[in-house]
Amino acid sequence: MNKLFEPTIPSNGLDDWYAGVFLVNTKTRKVPLVRDQKKDNPRWKFPGGGKEGKETPEETVVRELRQETGLIIDEQDLILIYEGDKSNYRAPHTMFLFMICVEDTSDLIPVGDEGEDVREFDLADLPGMVGIATEDGLLFSHWTPVKDIVMQALA
Repeated sequence: MNKLFEPTIPSNGLDDWYAGVFLVNTKTRKVPLVRDQKKDNPRWKFPGGGKEGKETPEETVVRELRQETGLIIDEQDLILIYEGDKSNYRAPHTMFLFMICVEDTSDLIPVGDEGEDVREFDLADLPGMVGIATEDGLLFSHWTPVKDIVMQALA
């Protein structure tokens, strides 16, 4: 393990979190998204989920990405791009969003371990998916932290 690597610790003191990952294939400029059709109002979102046991946010992302997409990454390659306090939610938590760039997503599976749809989208298509009130839309809460990064990449 890299001795310089320090796992992320929530700055708000909450011991529960959701961690997601904005993964970009730099060769194809595609982003894998997942959608849970079992939800009342399914939307595309970045792979991720809640912590299990004593996981760090990075460990949560690595596990959830593997379960939901079949992709395997090294937690030391993750870059934290957003930490948000969700203490006013029904289940108070911290939301972490990490970013990682990869050159190969050929191991992407079409259906996640828990039945989620998995699909790659062109980076350029993400802005147009925001605000769509159907299952083809992208969760607004997942768009906000990456908006500037995406728009800069598309410029």
